Amino acid sequence: MSIRYANRDSDTFCDPVSDLRYIAGWCRRHKRCAPPHRIPVEVWSGGDDGLTQRLQDAMERAFQASPDFVMSFGKKPGTLVVTIPTHVKWQNVSDRMLVRYKLEFSSASGQRLASREGQCWADEYPKCAARILDDAKAAARKIRH
Repeated sequence: MSIRYANRDSDTFCDPVSDLRYIAGWCRRHKRCAPPHRIPVEVWSGGDDGLTQRLQDAMERAFQASPDFVMSFGKKPGTLVVTIPTHVKWQNVSDRMLVRYKLEFSSASGQRLASREGQCWADEYPKCAARILDDAKAAARKIRH
């Protein structure tokens, strides 16, 4: 099927099927048209205290809001597993609470990808979760599919 449409310089014929094939090929070559692959992620915690749970909640909210990740369950292949292995540690500094945490990043199959230690203020968990998200992106690139 061809559609004839007027062009300023000359009459031009347009084949919509060919045009769609061209666009699809261009998109595959330049990787711009397809939505990005979202990495499935699970967040686990070995700590059951309030500070650890609040960190886990902040991490889950950050992953849910991220265009790079999608929350998952069941340790499906290709999933990044982020674990807070133990309770977070804390100390009062002036009138604020400084929280120190450890994280382990692994694949669903148990492949250890990375571990991180960090700290943040207890009243700034979203900032902390944003840093953890960056670490998770780096760890996810190591997953063997």
